[in-house]
Amino acid sequence: MDKFGLRIQIYIRRVRRFLVSKLAHEIARYLLFVLLAGFYWLIQALNSVHEANIFIPLVLTDIPENVVITDSFPSRLKIRIEDKGTSIMRYKYGNHVKTLEIKFVKNQGSDGYVRVSPYKLREILRNQFNISTNLLSITPDTLGYYYTTGQQKRVPIKLQVSFNLDAEHYVRDTIITEDSVTVFAPTKILNKLSEVVTRDDLLSTSQDTLYSKLNLVAPVGAKLSMSEWNVKFIIDRYTQKKIEVPLEGLYFPASMALRSFPASAVVTCRVGVKDYASVSSEDFLVGVQYATLKSSNNDTYKVSVFKYPSSVKVLSVSPQRADFLIEDYDISGK
Repeated sequence: MDKFGLRIQIYIRRVRRFLVSKLAHEIARYLLFVLLAGFYWLIQALNSVHEANIFIPLVLTDIPENVVITDSFPSRLKIRIEDKGTSIMRYKYGNHVKTLEIKFVKNQGSDGYVRVSPYKLREILRNQFNISTNLLSITPDTLGYYYTTGQQKRVPIKLQVSFNLDAEHYVRDTIITEDSVTVFAPTKILNKLSEVVTRDDLLSTSQDTLYSKLNLVAPVGAKLSMSEWNVKFIIDRYTQKKIEVPLEGLYFPASMALRSFPASAVVTCRVGVKDYASVSSEDFLVGVQYATLKSSNNDTYKVSVFKYPSSVKVLSVSPQRADFLIEDYDISGK
């Protein structure tokens, strides 16, 4: 016999000696008592009253083909019950609790909204449980949903986002494929609805182009034809540019003309790199209004910027004040 077979025989003899020993008998008796105690505890627990949460699937049935449910309907109910452990075990692990069906036809509302009251809901649920079971709470305790039979409205989408960009970058342009969305809702909701907004998200990027899917916020009781809005943001970097612009008088009478000293001002502005070459002095209107000079006793006026491109941020104007003369001449030529 080889060494392995000999070791097996020695091990078997040791196990046999242990099984007939006094220690083995004491361990067996101890395990038997533990098993009996556990069984007794289980019987006591099953016959005692406990509280537990039971989840019941919920479904809305018998919806006509021409009806659209425009509000989210809960998929299940959370029931807090009180009963003996045996009953709770049947509810949790048996097939005792079935899907609760709410029929649309029987609960149809005339104003586009259906409500199942707490009393009615408890009455329906009562058939799912034994008489001994106490229903402590129902969540949600009231069922309600909006519906429409074809009413819809096309409304514009309002962009509502914030950007986390450094001081040197800005959003140059926003490109969209659709500017509106179809809303399905009862008439009373559609009559008050003028727009749909996006969720107020905080966007950030280090690229020159940002593609984003923005979530649309559906009004209560309404369903949207799309839940996301594809938007493309063009990001540009600011650079500084100085432009010499002639000083002009605004709203002067036809017989008067403004003469400024100096005749022009230098506008320092921040402009995007992509717009740098296209921005010129013709895009600016710098000077003073006649009404301002008429009500002033100064020999100088404050230089103001009245027009500039939307993509430009004016930083400063030099000089800030200018000397002036108002020339009055006869427009008849006499």
